[in-house]
Amino acid sequence: MAEGARLESVYTLIAYRGFESLSLRHLFVRLQISTRIGQLITLWPAIEYKKKAKKRNFITKMGWMVTQKILIAVAHSDDETISMAGTIRKHIVNGDTVQVVSMTNGVGARDDSNEKMASERVAAAAKASEILGFKWEKCFDFNDNALDSYPLLEIVKALEAIKNTYNPSLVYTHSGSDLNIDHRVVTNAVLTAFRPQPQESCKEIRLFEVPSATDFGHRSVTGAFIPNLYVNITDYWETKLRALGAYSAELRKYPHSRSIKGIENLARLRGSQVGFELAESFEVIRRIID
Repeated sequence: MAEGARLESVYTLIAYRGFESLSLRHLFVRLQISTRIGQLITLWPAIEYKKKAKKRNFITKMGWMVTQKILIAVAHSDDETISMAGTIRKHIVNGDTVQVVSMTNGVGARDDSNEKMASERVAAAAKASEILGFKWEKCFDFNDNALDSYPLLEIVKALEAIKNTYNPSLVYTHSGSDLNIDHRVVTNAVLTAFRPQPQESCKEIRLFEVPSATDFGHRSVTGAFIPNLYVNITDYWETKLRALGAYSAELRKYPHSRSIKGIENLARLRGSQVGFELAESFEVIRRIID
């Protein structure tokens, strides 16, 4: 019924039933509220559909599932930020849960390593976590730059313990083509811990590149990193810079590839390869669709 017809019916009702004492002003206000509610109820399905469609388009553009449980396995704290801080932040903004596990303290193999240096690295990792929004699930204390001195099974079991409590659907880790031996051991351990078995929660494994590790390898010795997934991080570059600032002690002066400018150059290269300003690239080595 049109709004004018409703008012005419109300006038008739008042005249017929003798509701002369009823405030017409009050009645009109109630009618207006009722009309607005009726309009809202009528439009609500369309509003909800539009919101869901927008969300679906956003998810399709991202290429990710909603609210995934993500695990990032790194050899050393700082690898997660140098390699994929923009992608981490993008996951967090998308509503995903991101947990990171590191296998060594990252400084133990250095000639001048001491407890102060180790504690400063822990503080830097905590700051990066706060900036990007992820959680450190576990920081193991295997010997730095000596993961190859342990039986692989020991590292696999450490990762399986994390897997069995967290059950991630998406796992990120190092490329097997990295020069750093710790990186390569972690890659092998992740592939073993997350081997595709019945009821396995992990549906996808992505490898990332780390400046001064991936680029220092050579395909004739360590194999090659061949990216097939690019994530636009243009909107998250400033956040990545702040997170990198937490690890300032680990950065080098340009033209080292692990300098701020070197990391930016890589992001610009990866972006220009696919039409973005800045991007992080990954090699998807397994994806399972139920």
